[in-house]
Amino acid sequence: MSKKISGFIVYTTIILLIISIVFTMINMYNLNKIFEKFFVESLDNSFNLMNAFIKSYESFFYKELERTLENIRLDKLKSDYYVSLLFFDVKKTYHNAYINEIDYDELPEEFKEKLSNEIDYYIYKNIFGGVLRNQIYIRVDERVYFCEIKLPIKDFRPIFENFIDEPKTYNFLISLNIYSSNLEPIFSGAAKIEEDYIEYAKEVLKTNKEIILKQNNFEKKMFIPYKIESSHEQFGPFVILANLNFSNVYLKALILLFAFTVVLIILIIQARSRSHKVAKELSLPIETVINNMEKFKKSFDFTDLELKTTNIFEIDELSTNYEIFAKELSKSYKQLRSLLEELEMKNIELKNLNKQLENSYIEFAKKLAEIAEIYDEETGNHIERVGVIAGFIAKKLRLSAETVLKIEQFAPLHDIGKLLVPKEILLKRGKLTSKEWEIIKMHTVYGAKIIGDNPNYRIAKNIALYHHEKYDGSGYPYGLKNDEIPIEAAITTIADVYDALRSFRPYKKAISHEEAIRILKEGDNRTRPESFHPEILKVFLDNEREIKEIWEKNFKVAKKDKI
Repeated sequence: MSKKISGFIVYTTIILLIISIVFTMINMYNLNKIFEKFFVESLDNSFNLMNAFIKSYESFFYKELERTLENIRLDKLKSDYYVSLLFFDVKKTYHNAYINEIDYDELPEEFKEKLSNEIDYYIYKNIFGGVLRNQIYIRVDERVYFCEIKLPIKDFRPIFENFIDEPKTYNFLISLNIYSSNLEPIFSGAAKIEEDYIEYAKEVLKTNKEIILKQNNFEKKMFIPYKIESSHEQFGPFVILANLNFSNVYLKALILLFAFTVVLIILIIQARSRSHKVAKELSLPIETVINNMEKFKKSFDFTDLELKTTNIFEIDELSTNYEIFAKELSKSYKQLRSLLEELEMKNIELKNLNKQLENSYIEFAKKLAEIAEIYDEETGNHIERVGVIAGFIAKKLRLSAETVLKIEQFAPLHDIGKLLVPKEILLKRGKLTSKEWEIIKMHTVYGAKIIGDNPNYRIAKNIALYHHEKYDGSGYPYGLKNDEIPIEAAITTIADVYDALRSFRPYKKAISHEEAIRILKEGDNRTRPESFHPEILKVFLDNEREIKEIWEKNFKVAKKDKI
């Protein structure tokens, strides 16, 4: 009987041991895959964060580049000047900036595809030996300006701390190196890639797919590609070489497995009355760890662990180590999330500051516009009336709420360019000479120059520059016609003409609303209905009673203006 019991114990122990080994190895294999996936995603997040930091640091350059391209579109003949000015400013921040000119036809086909438009640009960005290099191609018709600018990345050192400290974070990560497209380390002094692995790195750069080399049952080498591409820019490619060794993980697992087997033998020998209790005490923490591993595979969330202690040291050590590892991974995720939230808060602060600056600029510009009106004519609050009437028309045209607000804000600035017109010409009582009239007409160009090229004030600039353009092409300064005239300028034009008809001028009397409407419909020696955008004119006439109320009731009017 004792032999049967002994044999039963031996066979049962062997079977359970084999099952335990197989089960453990399967779970260890899956765990390895999970670690590898999480490791790759962590690297990808770190690289994306690095790219976001660099883009933020270089934001001033991108603004200047867009401004340069806009200037070139307006005047291609000055492209040399604008490009030189751009890179003259760039030298203040970057190093070793120089310009070279290339014929478009001489470019390789892949470059031509990137620069498909007549005025276009493309940037190749990479890191070599601790230096960020930007290779910039600017196409203007059949010419291509090439410039390479460099920026040391020492200021971005904190971004790379995750890479530098990775081996300390993961005990299965032996070493980690990052190489640029020429297979040189991106940090000066870092280890060069071994000769035996150069071909693998080249293959990764060529295919943009990772390669995993299995050295033995425990050691692996991972070649991981990274590259970011957009319509106008490429950052990379890079190759990340990671050496992984899971021997310590397997060793701990085998030790725990051995301890589990010893405990299992003791439990089998013990009385059956205690077997259930002991088995439950052993299985519960293991099941908890396995369940959390399953959660880890699905969501990488380690915040809900409930690992209970036992009287077995090895089991407790497994639970404790797993919990520590889980918390470290969770902490890394939280740090990344916190950093992203901080970036978002900074972005909100910048937007608020930009809004404050924009409001201050608008108020200041309005004061300048009022000064310009004082020098020009005694028209009461002409500029305010034009602004509100223009905003009313824009709303009736069902433009967006933001556009309506900007038209109402910026329409009063339509004549701000008169600040640069000589006062003696503005205040002249007699008939203007042809030369003086040409000077007066320059106030549109002067106004655009005063407002500048900030994208936030594009509507203001369009109003100042084009509010004297006419739908039939007879206006100035460029003789635009039809839909070539921005809608905000066309709206301001009819509001300005209506107010001018109803207001006193040194050379004419103020007229009634009804007479002003008749002139807008039929025309006179100065105004023709063909001068206005047909849809805008129709909206104006359909709502002329409300416009009359706006003009006569809602605004103060100088006595000589009032009908």
